[in-house]
Amino acid sequence: MKPLLSPSLTIVTLSLSPYLFAASPTFDCAKAQGEVEQLICQSDELSQLDQQLLPLYRQVLSLLDEQDAKVFKAKQRGWIKGRNDCWKANDKNQCIQYEYQIRLTELQIASASVEVPAKTLYQCADQRLITAYFYNNTAIAAVVFTVSGPQLTPTQPHLGLIVPSASGAKYQA
Repeated sequence: MKPLLSPSLTIVTLSLSPYLFAASPTFDCAKAQGEVEQLICQSDELSQLDQQLLPLYRQVLSLLDEQDAKVFKAKQRGWIKGRNDCWKANDKNQCIQYEYQIRLTELQIASASVEVPAKTLYQCADQRLITAYFYNNTAIAAVVFTVSGPQLTPTQPHLGLIVPSASGAKYQA
């Protein structure tokens, strides 16, 4: 019985496999506008981040009513403009990657694709109450928190992302 593929053809096929399975972004690279979109098209890592974003975006969109969906779409357009501002950064790839990680974190929380952690309560000396949910299983570790108190209307939820600091790490809103 003859083998279906010759050894030399198998080697050629295997050596080309990274190119056959290379990631591509969710947008048409032939229509890529600007340096950032071109970098995304050229990078498997950035293309994969773009691919991860789309299902989360669609999931959040499916949860919204018509008016909130319009606002959400406008915020997404704003995020894209912000991501595209990475052309100004010294390390463009790092900037783009970080922008994707921030947006992935926001969408992971908004879509409820990650488990909501137990709430943690902090009582301040001035009677303010901080309610915090620490997400450690998102693209970037994050905290969602609200502040309330006897003289305060509870605030809208705020998102804080973990960032390096001199003492290790802190959350920045």
